[in-house]
Amino acid sequence: MPIPDSDPRAKELDAAFEAAMSGPAKPRSEPKAPPEVDHDAPFGRDGDGNPVEKYGRTVDGKVRRSPAGRKSRSAQDAARTAPAAPATQPAAGKVTSAVDYTDGLVGAADGIWLCLSAASKLPLGKLRVGKFGLPADTGEKVAAQAYLLDRCKGQLVVALNEAAKHNARAEALARKLATGDASWVLTVGSLAMPFVTSSVALWKGDERLSVKEMAAANETELDRVMETLNEQARQIQAQALAVADPGQNGQGQPVMAG
Repeated sequence: MPIPDSDPRAKELDAAFEAAMSGPAKPRSEPKAPPEVDHDAPFGRDGDGNPVEKYGRTVDGKVRRSPAGRKSRSAQDAARTAPAAPATQPAAGKVTSAVDYTDGLVGAADGIWLCLSAASKLPLGKLRVGKFGLPADTGEKVAAQAYLLDRCKGQLVVALNEAAKHNARAEALARKLATGDASWVLTVGSLAMPFVTSSVALWKGDERLSVKEMAAANETELDRVMETLNEQARQIQAQALAVADPGQNGQGQPVMAG
């Protein structure tokens, strides 16, 4: 069976393809330089040459490149991240403190001991609390308590300092004692205690105090102070007269030439 000739157009296409493959290569275009970026106008400029302020300007005057404010977490293009785990909070009443209160607590313990020792000298056995009076040996018991504090001071300081590392209330107490927020009261009280003790004994008629001797000694001290004040007044008067009249000798008498 004879094979019919192919379509004449197919021969034309073959001839065109052969001519294209055997012809000279098409010259390549040179790479173009990237367009210059205007950092002062990232969104271009308007007809007057002013930068387009799509989102306004920042606090330093630059054109803002994105909307102001923090992006909403509910935005569709927000990053899909897992929520951050909540920070671990210490349990109520517990702390983890690395502060060492030892030195301050030792000073506070010494102040408490001094205050108790001074208080033991007061006539506590004669005091009454409401309808009840204190035992006659109250002063001796306070002194004994001060002795126990002095003997156990080291252990108590270490115990409170250790407790302050784990308990909020213990830490607050240790801080107050160590920094002087509470111990200054003890110091002031111990310094004032001798005066208070002697005054109470005086007005209670303590036989160990000689009221007449104390009064006589005070009279002597008063005379000495008054004599000192009178002498100072005479000196001031003499200086004033000398300034007012240089011809006087300070005693109201004229100065004689030698």
